Amino acid sequence: MAIYHIVMFKFKALLPPEEVRAACDGMLALGEKCVHPTTKAAYVKTLGGGEDNSPEGRQNGLTHCFISKFENEED
Repeated sequence: MAIYHIVMFKFKALLPPEEVRAACDGMLALGEKCVHPTTKAAYVKTLGGGEDNSPEGRQNGLTHCFISKFENEED
């Protein structure tokens, strides 16, 4: 059964946009950087996310969300 991991960020408004962008780029790069120590194969099956654009206004200050999919709990 696939495992999904959700990471949400609440960046402060005073944080420079380039720092927010760098953090988001770093999150998205984990899909390629996370490799199994023995097989050297990437184990993040799917990774995506970015800035919130929900019109409901129920974010409670959360600004970005990322979802990753793994094949199993061990990964």
